[in-house]
Amino acid sequence: MKKILLTAMLSAAVGSVAAKPEPIIYGTVTDKKGQTHTGSIRWGDQETFLSDIFNGVKIGTVGFEHLTDDEQEALLDHQPGPQATIGDLQITFKSFFGKEIDPPYFNVPFGAIKQLAIDAEQPLFTATLHDGTTIVSDGESSNDLRSDIYVKDAQGNTQEFDMDELTLVTFAKAPANALTFGDGIYGTVTSSIGTFQGRVMWDKDERLTDEELDGNDEANKDYEIKFADIKSIEKNGNYSLVELTDGNTLNLTGTNDVNTSNRGIWVDHPDLGRVEIEWSQFNKLVIEDVDVAWLDFDDYAQMQQPLRGTVTLQDGSSVQADAITYDMSLVSQADLLYADVNEANRQIPLRTIKQITVKHEQAVELTLHDGSTLLAYGNNSVTRDNNGLLLKSGENYRWVPWAEVKTIQF
Repeated sequence: MKKILLTAMLSAAVGSVAAKPEPIIYGTVTDKKGQTHTGSIRWGDQETFLSDIFNGVKIGTVGFEHLTDDEQEALLDHQPGPQATIGDLQITFKSFFGKEIDPPYFNVPFGAIKQLAIDAEQPLFTATLHDGTTIVSDGESSNDLRSDIYVKDAQGNTQEFDMDELTLVTFAKAPANALTFGDGIYGTVTSSIGTFQGRVMWDKDERLTDEELDGNDEANKDYEIKFADIKSIEKNGNYSLVELTDGNTLNLTGTNDVNTSNRGIWVDHPDLGRVEIEWSQFNKLVIEDVDVAWLDFDDYAQMQQPLRGTVTLQDGSSVQADAITYDMSLVSQADLLYADVNEANRQIPLRTIKQITVKHEQAVELTLHDGSTLLAYGNNSVTRDNNGLLLKSGENYRWVPWAEVKTIQF
């Protein structure tokens, strides 16, 4: 099989860069010898922009220690446990398997993190956000806490560090002359569920213009094409019609970059959060400049207030809370709410949500600060499986089961 490397063929083509590229991850890593290394950061071979998502599993339910014995027992009883459906009958096996609360997931943009302390011996990882919120994880089920970290200094030298070589990562605003790991892929995605603009991660993987799209044409010629050399990608059955910046067009298949095995497309936008578009929903990506007001490090650093607001209960009473722990997990404006909206998986910034209204057992309505509304469903955080709210008023804590919640106004 003949392989054609289009990098050389299209060396004169100019790649698309956003009108205002998103700010990058930058900071200082401290190794076990106490030496520090400062520069642009790439997390593994993936995250390098501030809206890229740092995720994993916390070591335990947030605020559980503030519940009374009866509340702890009620929360344990609330756990659904393994279930099976036989016809119209749903069987819950919790009595066989015992009661246990699954550790909650966390999803925050890298821009929201002030520092990450690493105790590799435990192992234990503590991320501190700008508002003082801490996220503690043992690294299980989190490739972000097992990844190598790359640091590029002002001279262009890149060092690679294993996570267990480090004790601390301190994040900072990138100077204007900071060197990057590459340009992001920006553009417009049209799909059966809508049109979205932002920074694109193709096949949930490629996110820089010097990364490559792989595939082969009808003559079985194999291609590796840098995204910098691509103008558009359009789904064409089990093929993708790829238009190049030099005007040529290729109809490619044979890999999960270009056929029905594609894992989907992520689009990041500061107001939308992350939208996941499945391949079955995807129509076309046009790689082009996008006019997006990306958050920079200072914008994230200004998020100094935890979640707080007024909770109205189903009985009509209300509670004014200085701090809210949502689903016994989310406590920061920087947290991302994981749910389905309009047949798309979304990770929605809590800072964009003005009010959450319980519609029924399987969905909530989100009212955003821009006045729009979204119906969110498909995840325990927005259904009856929500673990409830821990409300702090002064020095007093109160746990409110989800079944008692009517609205939350932040």
